[in-house]
Parts: sequence; C-alpha cells; structure tokens
Amino acid sequence: MDEEIIKRIVKKTLDEESRKNKKSSNELRDWKLHNTKLLLENYHILNSHVHDINSTVDNYLSSIFDPDDLRLKSVIKYKLKTREMMHYINAQLIAYEIYCDKDGDAAKRRFEVLKMYYIDPFSKHKPTITDIANIQHSSERTVKRDLETSREEFSTFLFGIAGIGSLSSK
Repeated sequence: MDEEIIKRIVKKTLDEESRKNKKSSNELRDWKLHNTKLLLENYHILNSHVHDINSTVDNYLSSIFDPDDLRLKSVIKYKLKTREMMHYINAQLIAYEIYCDKDGDAAKRRFEVLKMYYIDPFSKHKPTITDIANIQHSSERTVKRDLETSREEFSTFLFGIAGIGSLSSK
C-alpha cells in the first residue's frame, strides 16, 4: 500500500475514535446532569422519606413477617440506601454552599437560586422562576442561567472527579 493511503486510513480511524469518545463523554455528562436534576426535583420526597426510615425498618423487623423473607430484606435495603444517599446529598449541598460562599457574589446567588428552587421547604406551592427573579431582583433569564450553572456545579460535587472532565469539555 501507498504510504499516503495508510496515513489517510490512520487519520480516518483516529478521527472516528475521537468522535466516539466525545459522544460517549457527552452522553456521560448528560446522564450526570439528568440525574442531578432528578435528585434535586425529588429532594423533598426523598428527604421526607428518610425521616421515617428508622422507625419503618424497626417496624418491619418486629412485625409478623419473617426477617429472612427476601422481599422484606430488599425493601429494608432500599430504604437504607435511600437514607445513605440523602446523607451524602445533604453533605454535598453543605460543601457546595461553602464553595459558593468563598467564590463571590455570583456563586452565592447561584446557590441561593438552587436552594430556593429545589431545597427550601415550600408550603403551598413551589416558587416559580418569576418568583425567584423577583426575590433576587434579577431577570428570569438570569435565574434560568443560574439554575443551569448551579446544577452543573453541584453535579461535580455529587460525582467528583468524573464530573470535572465533562464540565471542562463544554
């Protein structure tokens, strides 16, 4: 084979491999961001569930069910995993807040927007983008941008080093 043909084949192969790696990296980034958003959207449900776990587990163990029952063990295991996950998420929220406090006014605002939209308890209704924009004295566009950026940053806190590479490749 001609050397030029070999070079073109190698280049085409490398380009294809690079395209596949980039696609895979983007899919992983999208998966992490999607899961972060789902966790935040369901924060109140999961967090309220955690408060009942200890008594629920105790009730299951002392009930008429056989503790060796596989289904019962599975339920208990999922409840305990939820509790551990929520402890982790809450710890990462604290770490993210500390990070934002040290990173300046814009970062503090992003954390406050994230907290108002997802975390703060709300009684009758969840605050809208407009509500938050009014409270923050900013535009709805700024609030939306802050939510997106804060979810990406918080995703890095949740997923660690795996989140850093995907965020830097934007």
